[in-house]
Amino acid sequence: MTQPDVKFRPSALERELQALEAGMYNTPEVTRAQLRALLTRAQDGRDLRAQATAHLLLGGCALYTGQLPEVKRELDLALDLARALRDRPLTARCLNGLGLYHDRVAEYDRALQAFLDSLKLTQSAGDDVGSFRALNNLSALYTTTGQLTQAQTFHACAQQLTQVLRDPIMLASLITHQILIADRQEDPQAVLDLACQHLPLIREVGPPRWAGTVQECVSRARLRQGQADSALGVALAELRAARHRQDDEGVSRLASAAARALLVLDDLEGAEPLLRESLDLSRALGSRPVEMLALEGLAQMHERAGHFREALACARAHHALERAVHEHEVDARSQLLTAEIRMELLNRDTEIERLRNVELAQANRRLCEAQHDLLRRATHDQLTGVSNRAHF
Repeated sequence: MTQPDVKFRPSALERELQALEAGMYNTPEVTRAQLRALLTRAQDGRDLRAQATAHLLLGGCALYTGQLPEVKRELDLALDLARALRDRPLTARCLNGLGLYHDRVAEYDRALQAFLDSLKLTQSAGDDVGSFRALNNLSALYTTTGQLTQAQTFHACAQQLTQVLRDPIMLASLITHQILIADRQEDPQAVLDLACQHLPLIREVGPPRWAGTVQECVSRARLRQGQADSALGVALAELRAARHRQDDEGVSRLASAAARALLVLDDLEGAEPLLRESLDLSRALGSRPVEMLALEGLAQMHERAGHFREALACARAHHALERAVHEHEVDARSQLLTAEIRMELLNRDTEIERLRNVELAQANRRLCEAQHDLLRRATHDQLTGVSNRAHF
């Protein structure tokens, strides 16, 4: 039987931290300093739960500003504290964040394990919001690795929770991932239709990074439809927004997207500085998927400019990196069957636990009814139903 969680009443400091969660999503470059100040207070007061929450939110700020090494450091600290506190929902959030980190750096096998561990904890704790996060991110992971059938399966599970919880932020996140699936399916019209319908909601309730992700997909969709000028305009506008919010990973991704449009427009001089910026940032952040995009773009640029030696060097670097990333994809794929079996076993265990609780409730009700009947028999005459002396 599942061990009960240790219950905590949030401290005043923890409530201050929770109030900054919206800032983590929307203005992480500003919120980071406020969180650091609260973390210092938590450390001075030896408030372990507040420390764990502060590290978790700092990890989120780092994620939304593209500071990937910092994401790992902060979430590792948060996870150690959450586990020491035996707080399953908090532990699950930390694992979910670490899964996002591993996904960003193309460690797909580790990302899969983190998301599955997070899902197991949230389902056992009855944490529907946490389960949605894990399911939605599993859908995104399988989209990234090209396993679109599994991506759609997890997306459908996340959608069911969205319909139950009716949270607009969850809906915005779900639609963002649906657009990613359509982008991976190379269905530009589906991308454009979904973006046209839902981008206002995503901008209104979601973090700016989600809108940037959608617009990156829109730029690719325009390019696939032969609208290079439109694709460039979308990418450059979102690139300026990413620079403004100091989102280094977003800058690296959108610079590469804009450069691809410039290459189609045969503007090699305009594409080169964007591709080099994308390459430098992705290497500094450890974002191998973006580094692969930049190297591929540079190889194409040099080849078209007649710089064949430089093109070959970029192509070789791209191939070596692609092979390393592919190893993690293979490891993740090899875990897929095991993951599906674990999911089935987890669902079975959850159902067994539910049925056990139902049986215990029924047995408890029958016991109460029997005790009530025995008490009535002991205090009332069986023939007349009148209270006897034992009643008084």
